[in-house]
Amino acid sequence: FAQLSLATQQCGVSWRIVWDKRHFYAEAFHDWDMHRVAAMTQTDLARLVDKSGPWAGKVIQNAAKLSAIVHNARECLRIEEEHAGGLCGFLWSFVDNCEETVNTSSLCHGDNYSRIFGVTSSYSDALAKAMRKSATSKYNFKFLGSITLQAFLLQN
Repeated sequence: FAQLSLATQQCGVSWRIVWDKRHFYAEAFHDWDMHRVAAMTQTDLARLVDKSGPWAGKVIQNAAKLSAIVHNARECLRIEEEHAGGLCGFLWSFVDNCEETVNTSSLCHGDNYSRIFGVTSSYSDALAKAMRKSATSKYNFKFLGSITLQAFLLQN
């Protein structure tokens, strides 16, 4: 849940910026306790985006992105309730339906990951489709499209 949440913050900014702030995010979002994050209120979020408040400069103060973390925690809890394997089981359930092959020898020759693995994959596409509001999805995650999910997958 922590890595998934941090991935939502990366949209439009360098991953390094998000990574350097990760401990502040953990503090702001109750050490990534999904139940506590899901219970956060608009007042809690207002404190995080207050440019003169204690979180100024510590988290990316984009109200939509911060709100997405709380919203997505609620969606993750739904998955935990509805999917036998919980969130991890849900994420892994897409692997069997995707056929990705990677020439791992090219990893040793300095090629960059996006060229080897692609900006998206059939796995990240399928996962995004299942996690984003559509006629075929019952979930509605925010800031988690195929590109962001591919970045998440490559980190883990």
